[in-house]
Amino acid sequence: MKTQIWNIFYLTMVYLWNGPLPAGAQVRLVNGNGSCSGRVEIYHNSQWGTVCDDNWDMNDAKVVCKQLGCGSAMSSPGSAYFGQGTGQIWMDDIECSGSESTLRQCSHTTKHNCNHGEDAGVVCLSVVLLQPNISLNAPNGGMFWGLQGPEVTRGHSFSITCSIQPQYPGGLFYLNFSGSNRTETEPAVNHSASFHFPVADYTDQGNYSCVYEVNVSTLSFHSTKTELLTVGIQGAQVRLVNGNGSCSGRVEIYHNSQWGTVCDDNWDMNDAKVVCKQLGCGSAMSSPGSAYFGQGTGQIWMDDIECSGSESTLRQCSHTTKHNCNHGEDAGVVCLSVVLLQPNISLNAPNGGMFWGLQGPEVTRGHSFSITCSIQPQYPGGLFYLNFSGSNRTETEPAVNHSASFHFPVADYTDQGNYSCVYEVNVSTLSFHSTKTELLTVGIQGAQVRLVNGNGSCSGRVEIYHNSQWGTVCDDNWDMNDAKVVCKQLGCGSAMSSPGSAYFGQGTGQIWMDDIECSGSESTLRQCSHTTKHNCNHGEDAGVVCLSVVLLQPNISLNAPNGGMFWGLQGPEVTRGHSFSITCSIQPQYPGGLFYLNFSGSNRTETEPAVNHSASFHFPVADYTDQGNYSCVYEVNVSTLSFHSTKTELLTVGIQGAQVRLVNGNGSCSGRVEIYHNSQWGTVCDDNWDMNDAKVVCKQLGCGSAMSSPGSAYFGQGTGQIWMDDIECSGSESTLRQCSHTTKHNCNHGEDAGVVCLSVVLLQPNISLNAPNGGMFWGLQGPEVTRGHSFSITCSIQPQYPGGLFYLNFSGSNRTETEPAVNHSASFHFPVADYTDQGNYSCVYEVNVSTLSFHSTKTELLTVGIQGAQVRLVNGNGSCSGRVEIYHNSQWGTVCDDNWDMNDAKVVCKQLGCGSAMSSPGSAYFGQGTGQIWMDDIECSGSESTLRQCSHTTKHNCNHGEDAGVVCLSVVLLQPNISLNAPNGGMFWGLQGPEVTRGHSFSITCSIQPQYPGGLFYLNFSGSNRTETEPAVNHSASFHFPVADYTDQGNYSCVYEVNVSTLSFHSTKTELLTVGIQGAQVRLVNGNGSCSGRVEIYHNSQWGTVCDDNWDMNDAKVVCKQLGCGSAMSSPGSAYFGQGTGQIWMDDIECSGSESTLRQCSYTTKHNCNHGEDAGVVCLSVVLLQPNISLNAPNGGMFWGLQGPEVTRGHSFSITCSIQPQYPGGLFYLNFSGSNRTETEPAVNHSASFHFPVADYTDQGNYSCVYEVNVSTLSFHSTKTELLTVGIQGAQVRLVNGNGSCSGRVEIYHNSQWGTVCDDNWDMNDAKVVCKQLGCGSAMSSPGSAYFGQGTGQIWMDDIECSGSESTLRQCSHTTKHNCNHGEDAGVVCLSVVLLQPNISLNAPNGGMFWGLQGPEVTRGHSFSITCSIQPQYPGGLFYLNFSGSNRTETEPAVNHSASFHFPVADYTDQGNYSCVYEVNVSTLSFHSTKTELLTVGIQGAQVRLVNGNGSCSGRVEIYHNSQWGTVCDDNWDMNDAKVVCKQLGCGSAMSSPGSAYFGQGTGQIWMDDIECSGSESTLRQCSHTTKHNCNHGEDAGVVCLSVVLLQPNISLNAPNGGMFWGLQGPEVTRGHSFSITCSIQPQYPGGLFYLNFSRSNRTETEPAVNHSASFHFPVADYTDQGNYSCVYEVNVSTLSFHSTKSELLTVGIQASIVPIISAGAICGLLLLLLLLIPCLFWKKISSREQSIMINLRETANNISTYGNTVVAAREENDEEDYVNVETFVNKRKYEDLKKGYDAEMYMKKELLTSKNNENAPGAMNKFGNNQGEGPEASEEDEADYENADIFTEMDFAEDIYDEDSESLDLEQLTSCKSGRENDYKEDDNIYANNE
Repeated sequence: MKTQIWNIFYLTMVYLWNGPLPAGAQVRLVNGNGSCSGRVEIYHNSQWGTVCDDNWDMNDAKVVCKQLGCGSAMSSPGSAYFGQGTGQIWMDDIECSGSESTLRQCSHTTKHNCNHGEDAGVVCLSVVLLQPNISLNAPNGGMFWGLQGPEVTRGHSFSITCSIQPQYPGGLFYLNFSGSNRTETEPAVNHSASFHFPVADYTDQGNYSCVYEVNVSTLSFHSTKTELLTVGIQGAQVRLVNGNGSCSGRVEIYHNSQWGTVCDDNWDMNDAKVVCKQLGCGSAMSSPGSAYFGQGTGQIWMDDIECSGSESTLRQCSHTTKHNCNHGEDAGVVCLSVVLLQPNISLNAPNGGMFWGLQGPEVTRGHSFSITCSIQPQYPGGLFYLNFSGSNRTETEPAVNHSASFHFPVADYTDQGNYSCVYEVNVSTLSFHSTKTELLTVGIQGAQVRLVNGNGSCSGRVEIYHNSQWGTVCDDNWDMNDAKVVCKQLGCGSAMSSPGSAYFGQGTGQIWMDDIECSGSESTLRQCSHTTKHNCNHGEDAGVVCLSVVLLQPNISLNAPNGGMFWGLQGPEVTRGHSFSITCSIQPQYPGGLFYLNFSGSNRTETEPAVNHSASFHFPVADYTDQGNYSCVYEVNVSTLSFHSTKTELLTVGIQGAQVRLVNGNGSCSGRVEIYHNSQWGTVCDDNWDMNDAKVVCKQLGCGSAMSSPGSAYFGQGTGQIWMDDIECSGSESTLRQCSHTTKHNCNHGEDAGVVCLSVVLLQPNISLNAPNGGMFWGLQGPEVTRGHSFSITCSIQPQYPGGLFYLNFSGSNRTETEPAVNHSASFHFPVADYTDQGNYSCVYEVNVSTLSFHSTKTELLTVGIQGAQVRLVNGNGSCSGRVEIYHNSQWGTVCDDNWDMNDAKVVCKQLGCGSAMSSPGSAYFGQGTGQIWMDDIECSGSESTLRQCSHTTKHNCNHGEDAGVVCLSVVLLQPNISLNAPNGGMFWGLQGPEVTRGHSFSITCSIQPQYPGGLFYLNFSGSNRTETEPAVNHSASFHFPVADYTDQGNYSCVYEVNVSTLSFHSTKTELLTVGIQGAQVRLVNGNGSCSGRVEIYHNSQWGTVCDDNWDMNDAKVVCKQLGCGSAMSSPGSAYFGQGTGQIWMDDIECSGSESTLRQCSYTTKHNCNHGEDAGVVCLSVVLLQPNISLNAPNGGMFWGLQGPEVTRGHSFSITCSIQPQYPGGLFYLNFSGSNRTETEPAVNHSASFHFPVADYTDQGNYSCVYEVNVSTLSFHSTKTELLTVGIQGAQVRLVNGNGSCSGRVEIYHNSQWGTVCDDNWDMNDAKVVCKQLGCGSAMSSPGSAYFGQGTGQIWMDDIECSGSESTLRQCSHTTKHNCNHGEDAGVVCLSVVLLQPNISLNAPNGGMFWGLQGPEVTRGHSFSITCSIQPQYPGGLFYLNFSGSNRTETEPAVNHSASFHFPVADYTDQGNYSCVYEVNVSTLSFHSTKTELLTVGIQGAQVRLVNGNGSCSGRVEIYHNSQWGTVCDDNWDMNDAKVVCKQLGCGSAMSSPGSAYFGQGTGQIWMDDIECSGSESTLRQCSHTTKHNCNHGEDAGVVCLSVVLLQPNISLNAPNGGMFWGLQGPEVTRGHSFSITCSIQPQYPGGLFYLNFSRSNRTETEPAVNHSASFHFPVADYTDQGNYSCVYEVNVSTLSFHSTKSELLTVGIQASIVPIISAGAICGLLLLLLLLIPCLFWKKISSREQSIMINLRETANNISTYGNTVVAAREENDEEDYVNVETFVNKRKYEDLKKGYDAEMYMKKELLTSKNNENAPGAMNKFGNNQGEGPEASEEDEADYENADIFTEMDFAEDIYDEDSESLDLEQLTSCKSGRENDYKEDDNIYANNE
């Protein structure tokens, strides 16, 4: 009996803890060494269980390690290797392929025949790194220990070392600086790395830590951080404040935890000297007192300081701490402060062998190279330190001409790494260091082949490096093809010979290769066919002789053809302003070549072709920027290889000029006058300073005329000496020193003289080439013109000054052409292109301004090539078919057709640029030629570039009847068309073409007659470098110009480009389209930009000025308006911007300010003026900075490629446009080059982000940003950002000729070309890998036999055998040799989902919607919704509603293929363009539709606004009329009028109606006067009023309305009876519990309503606000309640209804109950029965009703049998749901039986009560349930069915109500239990119903 009672309690506990929990698939490794080894355990049904080791192997272990992120699997031990587990065994018979992501994805069963002695285990690769160490070292002293760690004296050097105990070789150390983004990286050398700090400064103090990273077995592992190392920088307790930098300013002392000043009593240079020494700021320059640097605050810590100058700190000087001073006596100091520029670093390989890799320059091993450190000139001399990161290698070289070179004679692998330079110089006995240069990453590229014992590195015995040793190559089958590959591999040019028989001596060691057979096209010897077994000895070692070129050193010289050159101490010196040239030359070795002229200390490198072995570089106007060190390098191509000479000796060029400068002005031609004397700059006193003196300064500086000569430190006070006073110039002197002056003065720096000169800085011109009759295409270096065609070169410049000349310079010759500038451009014509015309061209623009001549800088070089092959096709149809002729020995001859085939024709077509070869006819198919037959027996492979490269003979046995011919693919494109369209009007036809009104939008369309699909259109703007590109859609493309401006006028043309058969073809240009921009006939000259300057009028074909009589701000206002330059700022007269020339067209101008043009104002054309009275204007001019553009991939998947960021296909990324703050607000436009895609976002905090949720190939390309902002009602645009080139990184495989990118012929990219795959063994597993690699979902079929058409080119792979688990096709077993042709090309069809375009519509359920011109318009304040829908294709999915021009994107799930987005209160912020995108997951992949058409939503409101007030409900009243805003006059203006305005605007009640321009004067028209409203009108226009007025803007009317801005409400959740906890996204409520959501708001107004909105549905609840809150109750939480909730508050204020914004979203989750309610009832009942039934079992016997009950029980037996069978059937039906808990189903069934009175019999049989230890309980249960005779056969299945022991708990319950003595039921006990438990079952009914 005790045993039975214990079983009741035990099984009750089992039932309690095995209740139904949410399933969660998890795995862990237990009892191993760390988390990556141990016994495998699975988390299921809220408990951990084990896995049986039947069939357990390495594939299974591989999946576990992958699932846990533990790297590779090392072993898969079974037999409870890591100890026996406990509890359930959840999985058995697991069979993984290894490609699965989780163990549950593997084939397995949930039934098992195991025990815990068979528990499976796994050992993964697990790397636990030790914690590194960190330490600090100061090699030159200056380090001591403070309270928190080491402290370094400021200015000393120190290093921090990271180290780790040896575990793994190599690795990296990261040094992190807490509190910043500073992270330095160094490779681990001998398990440590040092980080160097050359000059300790305060920015270096803080906390440092190290992390070690190492790769083990392709995985990357990180250590923990080291302990923090707190580094302090110890410096002076003194500082200089309010000066120019940290080395000048007011002296302040730190004492008693605060800064205070020093009194200037006795303050002198000795005191200043100590301060400068203490701060490390060099020598003292001056010691000003009297608060020269401003008065300080707080304490005055020191007075009466007397230093000798030898002290180290100010505190060491004699001083007192008491003082009799105030802050007007604060002492100051000016020290010598040196801030060095950042040096430059560069690499040069003088003998070749250098090329650019991904990270920087790479040098061929064995070549020499040098690294040059240089710096812009600041101080003479100094040292350069070259640091090699990751080692202690630091080289030192003195700075010569501001640079130093570090030579590496033989590049080796030990030289690769990161290099940087630091510059050190002594100034005034102090040593100063620059910052480091950028890192230069040097790679050493080395072949695994070498040539030994020859003459240099390009000839000798061939040796191969293998298995860590060098060995030789056997000469069996060794020939020139093999030698060719060796020379190519070594970069040694052409092969000259291939000697064998140990020609270069016998080698030693291994013979690594034999029987080598190369075709010559391989890149390395290992790619050739060969064997590694040999039958050779070293007497058969193979050798090679390659072509090796060693160039002589060039020469360099300077010539000044017009004089002005003399020799200084270091080299030639040229007078500033004169022209000079530098010539590079070399002794003749090879024809042609290039010269590079390098300017040390800068990135300036000029290039000129070598003509007669020399080249000249021209400098038309010598300036100070031209002085420095020059050198030449010669480059020449020999046998298709490029070779470089060493540099010339350095040529040091000095520019001799004035010792005067202008400082602190606007550019170099205005500012404070400073003189250089005694090695320092000083100022000039303004005594007697006048225009004559200024004239001399301007002349001396070459800055044109003097404009003014301000004194009194107009440009700020200088420092240091005052070198000159009492200057008196006549104006004819050449330099200021020639004028009468004194060097003694009675001045201070408040009298510093200044000068403003006329300064002309010309823009850089543009250069372009045009071939009007075709024959021009783009080569590698620039445009190439077909020989014989005509072409022209155009020089142009942005408009600055009228007239001028253009010079066209031809580099490498004395040819300079001159043309006058017409409309700011000039064209130079070349009627017949010939080889003498090819070379580099540049333009220079010259213009006279105010009698002075000014020159622009050169344009970029335009490299023109003349294309004319040494082969031609004659007598065919065009230039791409005909008889082949070769040009040799100055005459054309033919080719014999012996062996002539398609490979030969292929080379000819390639050489001529004629596309693919179509046929190769012989037998003089195109007629017999004449003259020589130059070539015979030609055998080309097809890969050659020219026919001469093919194997051939020059002897022949042919006649002209055997002349060979070729037919190539030739594409002749039609000429495109060009047209202009202005969709919003503003376009009319002028004399030369269309003219567009300035400010309107227009577009230019390029189109072409259909010939080929696709292609690109280029829109060229003549006279500039502007070329736009758009893809051709339906054979046309449009280029949009949103705001027409003067910069858009000019000549446009289109060119069409299309790819045909992998070749690119271009059409001729369209006819020119001349676009004019129609604007004002007025301009502003000589100001700062186009919006300020002297007013000039265009009349009678010439410009003239305006007289300043009566000239005022109203007149200026009209000029600014006419020019579109914003508001007028000032209206200066008296020729403020210089005197004009020519006519004075207007005088006595009187404008009211409302006119549109100056001619509309009152004026006379007669005048009594001269040009000294020329009028001027200064308008508000906005010049926006250039924005920035950047890319961010928040979830990873972004890395840097060669051209910019690359994003992994499928990842999300965003592009951010930003700009430095200038104006608030604005818009950013993101433009995608080559398409019509332009996205718009508002600028928030001066930036905007454009989101790309799924990166795809269509997203790759060039992006740029433009910023637009409205300033003073005008719209301004920035320039474009730099282009951001975004690449999408994907697979090197593609599907071609199919339906989309997910089906087609399989092509592989290899060796820079696409090729096909052979279909041998091609099957679905192979197709599966291709689809996976492309992200195209499942494989549908794998057709072969060129199902998608035959490809061309190589067949890269054959015999592919994939298992299907590989990630890429290359990982599959395959061969690269094949026996196939393109008729066997393999194909693939993947699951490809092309979604339809969704639809978008608007609905206003309560009215208030009508259709406007652009789309639906909603009345402001009404509600509306936007619905996105799509035709049914797939169930479910999401809709995204995008609002163009903002970051607003809403998301709703698709219900019945649509979703609605609700807008409860329409407002102006809701108007704009909306679109929908649909997203759906198909087969685990996510697919997106295209956008819907744009839905333009307008919000209809009033044509009135309030301006300059506090918000939109107060301000100056403005009316919109005739397309412009104007004001209202305040005559008769009162509260009734204001009431109507407030009503019209929806702004509540009127509070006041101020007049007299209370909110500022408006501009423009005054639209209404004498308004008289009754107050009942709806709009102001309904009131009585007049449109004529007698007012000015000083009478503008205003209004103040009641404006209600409600706060954002709050939202919260409360579960009063428990059952609430916090999940990842928000509160989670236990299912069945009650909860409530409360909306509340901070008190503003009483009453109101709260709306509770439930996202994903139309559910909106409403409750009144009580005490500013409302609660929404949910009595029984269910799954339908989970989702996102938000609150909106509504309140009526003054009869108007106002709504708040939405609250934050509250995400509510509903969590299933951990312990079902039934468990609680069962436990309570069982515990009571334990107390009550023990005595009842002994004493209570009931027998009177036993017989009748037995009858009922027999029926129950049948029910039980039925019930048991039902469970088994259910089990079989749902067998795939391995872990489904049937508890709820079982409890419900038992409850139904018990209610009928049957339930007891199934528990009364003794088999159940007496089964020993319950071992046979399941079988007994089945035995009884199957009429006591059919149990054994089903016992095995039933055991699984009742695994959770739920039924046993009920069986033991029956034991309580059975009387053992009488073998009958205790009915009283049964009745009492039944009544108690029926309530429990009622609750179960609810649960069961919900679960169903």
